[in-house]
Amino acid sequence: MQTTTFSARGALLSCCLAGILTAWHGPCSAQAGSVHSGLFRKQTAGTSCLPTPADPDVVTDTVRARSAVDCARHCAQSPGCSAFGHSALGQQCHLVSDVTALTGSCDGGGGGGGDGWKTWVRSPSVPIAGMLQSTTPAITAPTSPPLECENEGVENNGVCQCKLGFVGNYCERLPEDCKEAMDNGDYSEFFKGTVLTMVTVKPALSPQNMTAMCRQSGQTMILMQSHGYESGLNFTWQEYVDGFTLNGVDGAYWIGLRNLYYITNSKQYNIIVYFREQDRSFTRIWYLSFKLLDDVTFKAQMGSFKGADGDLDLLSDVDGSPFSTYDHAHGNADYASCALKKGGGWWYGSSCATVNYNLVGRFPEVEEQVGDLEENVFYGRFNASGLKHFNFCLENV
Repeated sequence: MQTTTFSARGALLSCCLAGILTAWHGPCSAQAGSVHSGLFRKQTAGTSCLPTPADPDVVTDTVRARSAVDCARHCAQSPGCSAFGHSALGQQCHLVSDVTALTGSCDGGGGGGGDGWKTWVRSPSVPIAGMLQSTTPAITAPTSPPLECENEGVENNGVCQCKLGFVGNYCERLPEDCKEAMDNGDYSEFFKGTVLTMVTVKPALSPQNMTAMCRQSGQTMILMQSHGYESGLNFTWQEYVDGFTLNGVDGAYWIGLRNLYYITNSKQYNIIVYFREQDRSFTRIWYLSFKLLDDVTFKAQMGSFKGADGDLDLLSDVDGSPFSTYDHAHGNADYASCALKKGGGWWYGSSCATVNYNLVGRFPEVEEQVGDLEENVFYGRFNASGLKHFNFCLENV
């Protein structure tokens, strides 16, 4: 005779198995019995139970079991087991294959001898081979609901393929800036013959969508001015707050102070300025970090200069300066004087007369560009072919 040690089962397993015992009165029988009832029948007075003492030829296996539920589980899992006896006092379980060997009396409590033995017999309506299957409900893995892709996105192998111009796990939102747009969509058709295109974005802190001019590299354009706008960008305060586009990607563009405030406060950016001369030679300077500190004066915070040519540090005076136009000056009287004298809107600093003249004021003629450096702080730095255009861009950190 083989003896097996059995450890206690979890409460949930016991609860599920309790119902296999007819007339079982454990704490889970009301729930489990409705599902698994009738697999084993408890022997009562007037029926046959295990003899006392148990006949080794009758008992096919003995296991340690704390409860009749555990004993029933072992019987259900043992091939050929058709009955079992359980002692609550001794926590033992006898498995029996031949019910005709149950020759003991069940009088006095339905036992099969002393030490609190009770006997259960498999219900004739349940085949022995089907006991385990009958007592264990089928468990199926939950099926994930299909993805509900938004904005005309299409589900593909559990991933939403977004329509151009939308991003997110469910294509639920617009890109926050040009970098996210370029990283998540194929805009190559829009860049044929140009390095710029217009994209609808929505920075995290912005209450509304905005249209941004994007470079194919993912940089977001702040300011672009071409040589064709000799009169400069001498617009009103409100026009600088709202932004403007003149002649598309071949003219002049200003993203707007309000848009620039939301963009630079939603993510971290550096500043890059590109200069291209008439002979197509190219110069680039950049600054670490840039943001607008408020949405009233739009005061700028500019990081350190990182350009290769020190005499092209044109924007360090921008740091800490509010924005001003000819009709709406902030700060001291010198700021207002700069806006009136040179035209255009800018973050005027100590060298405002020259910086604004170059960036958003009137483009000087070629012969002027190589003249007085006091009035042409960087035009004099370029060769005699003159400046064709420049781009003032945000680059993601």
